[in-house]
Amino acid sequence: MHHLDTLKVKLKSINGSIELPTQRGTFTCTPVFCGDVIIGLNVTNLGNYPFISIDVFVAVISLLKLSHNNEAVNGNVMDCKLGDDDLSMNSVEGHIASLVYGKSQGDTIFRRITPVARILEWAGVCTIITGGLKLV
Repeated sequence: MHHLDTLKVKLKSINGSIELPTQRGTFTCTPVFCGDVIIGLNVTNLGNYPFISIDVFVAVISLLKLSHNNEAVNGNVMDCKLGDDDLSMNSVEGHIASLVYGKSQGDTIFRRITPVARILEWAGVCTIITGGLKLV
């Protein structure tokens, strides 16, 4: 089964919400539908921006498929601006920011890696590796 299809099947199987672990506890993940089509998720660990569009997951999966060894670094949004050495356009965070959110080189980026990585791991699509993600 295609990676995105695997993710969508897992998300559609959620009855209400699920809790996923992080290094600092857990967060709740609730699928958002338009009719029968999943359009994204609401998560409780992104403050005032709880919605993650399914487009984010499409972007991450496509990045990993095109990357060496099907893996990519997360990117450092805490200390860098988009396009810096530690937040390249080929990092997970950089790719999401530029492709999905239309951010440009030099922009400050909102950190989304924890819920994105944990959801992809939970769905069996990715493995979290040191400093990045690897497609299963």
